[in-house]
Amino acid sequence: MKMVGYDYLLETLTPVIDEILASKESCEVDPTRLQKGEDIKKNQKKLISHVKKVFDHIVSSIDSCPS
Repeated sequence: MKMVGYDYLLETLTPVIDEILASKESCEVDPTRLQKGEDIKKNQKKLISHVKKVFDHIVSSIDSCPS
């Protein structure tokens, strides 16, 4: 599975993961780990947005998914 899916996952997820990491936005939702001044509600919205982007990339890549 790893050998077959590795290239697909790399091609599908690398661009979106790189974009998320480059944004350097905090998505911390653990109240005990929030930095001073962070808003947990804003972080939740950012996290949901990032997860949606990743999910959308996976769904839109169905044609290139290895059988």
